[in-house]
Amino acid sequence: MRFYLGIAGLGDHDAAAAVVDGEGRVIAAAEEERYTRVKFDPSFPVNSVNFCLAKAGIGMGDISEIGYYFDPRLYRREKIIFSVKNIRHAPELLGKAAKFAKFNRAKKIIRERLKYKGTISCIRHHLCHAASVFFSSPFSRAAIVSIDGAGEWETAWIGRGSGKTIDAFESIMWPHSLGKVYGAFTQFLGFKCDSDEYKVMGLSAYGEPSYYEKFRDILKVTEDGKFAVNESYFRFPYGSPVLFSKKCEQLFGKPVKKFTNASKRDRDLAASLQKRVEDCFLSYVDRAVKITGIRDVCIVGGVALNCLAVGKIIKNKIADSVYVCPASSDAGCALGAAHYLAGARSPRYKRSPLINAYLGDSFTDEEIEGYLNRSGIDYGDRGDQIVDAAAELIAEGKVVGWFQGRTEYGQRALGARSILANPQIADMKKIVNEKVKFREPFRPFAPSILNEARNQYFDCGAHTSSFMTHTFEAKPGTAKKIPAVIHADGTARVQTVTKTENGIYYELIKKVGEKTGIPAVLNTSFNVKGEPIVNNPEDAVNCFLKAGLDALAIGRFLIERR
Repeated sequence: MRFYLGIAGLGDHDAAAAVVDGEGRVIAAAEEERYTRVKFDPSFPVNSVNFCLAKAGIGMGDISEIGYYFDPRLYRREKIIFSVKNIRHAPELLGKAAKFAKFNRAKKIIRERLKYKGTISCIRHHLCHAASVFFSSPFSRAAIVSIDGAGEWETAWIGRGSGKTIDAFESIMWPHSLGKVYGAFTQFLGFKCDSDEYKVMGLSAYGEPSYYEKFRDILKVTEDGKFAVNESYFRFPYGSPVLFSKKCEQLFGKPVKKFTNASKRDRDLAASLQKRVEDCFLSYVDRAVKITGIRDVCIVGGVALNCLAVGKIIKNKIADSVYVCPASSDAGCALGAAHYLAGARSPRYKRSPLINAYLGDSFTDEEIEGYLNRSGIDYGDRGDQIVDAAAELIAEGKVVGWFQGRTEYGQRALGARSILANPQIADMKKIVNEKVKFREPFRPFAPSILNEARNQYFDCGAHTSSFMTHTFEAKPGTAKKIPAVIHADGTARVQTVTKTENGIYYELIKKVGEKTGIPAVLNTSFNVKGEPIVNNPEDAVNCFLKAGLDALAIGRFLIERR
């Protein structure tokens, strides 16, 4: 059997690794942050690689080829061309070369760190994104749209997937970056770029788009459906750590040094940004549908994590169906690189949709019990009654850490490493934000709901959202029934849960429904502000002790705070 290793790392964020075999099966995928406990860790993913190899039961000598998620030669060429065109900024641009020195030495670093003597291929960044979403999707043919901050010099990309092949159609080049504009205003509002954009998306629901007309000059939608950035408002095109220019300050006032509490200006700015970014995003997806002639669409890249924008693709009937990769950030490029090589090199490769995102570490009950005994913490062995015990606590209004099976791949907690609560309790959003996760009070939570019940509470129609990547409008009365998971704009980022895809998590929600009358739970990632999602039993217990959790259901064991 052939095995292909994909690697993302040595950049700015989201190091990861994945192994796909020659028949197209995803053996394992993991993000480095889960092991180092450094959120969005950009370093070389040695821990992730070691896990993937161990899960596959192979060594480096069994790897047929390694795919790296970035093409340094393309990046160097395009940067030189851009520097010549912008000659007065050339010293500034070329002076940033040291930042990307690791990219240029990627092959050498991989060989040295992994003791690998085989072939290493550097694959274009957006092609890795495209492979990660198309080869994981349920579609045999699809239009593919990849949008992020930048990959080499491309910021947005349209292609077509068919069978085992992906064809590139066109791209938008730096500095016309939708992701970077969103990042610039994330920074302007006192958050961290390439990290906190989802906070700005959450904040947007609390504002009015009163600055929308001003954003029409900042982000332009062209007649052919593309988008363009007015560079005079930004400093990021030339590598400045301050991403916005003085012109932004003149237009909107002083930037926030560090977020503490959102003013009306800040809320309205977030709402205006979100609305204009949606215009650009939806226009480009519509262009992809028209260019390819295909109405099944795969969306990927950092901007694909903007679930409000994704939800409006269906609402506005731009496409018939939409699939978003559960690991749409750069971490997903590791999976894409492995898939791309397997599809291109192995005659036995077959596309197979990704059933779930549970691709990371798992621990046996014996391993969990061994750690609990060593830690000295009190626990009870609930055996096969762990689901009923956890469901009873959730129904009573307790906040429960849920640690079961393999860790999720991607930024969404999907019922393996989750914090769960009863969404019918109106104050639960405030309780979990303030007392459990220690984070901003406006931050929303997602409902995980049994798939067969989704249309009772949300306007999903025929669409599902297994990976919590879409927002749907709540039906009349839903906000009163499950107020803790409905956004201020009347939408929710829904995870639809099935027995086939989610196993024990489905059983838990079903049991909650039997006790409360509604088969849904409030679901958020098992971590506290500033930390990655927990990975192993030690992480879970440490998070339980520092957070305001009432209980932890870990394997068949239950720990309760007394």
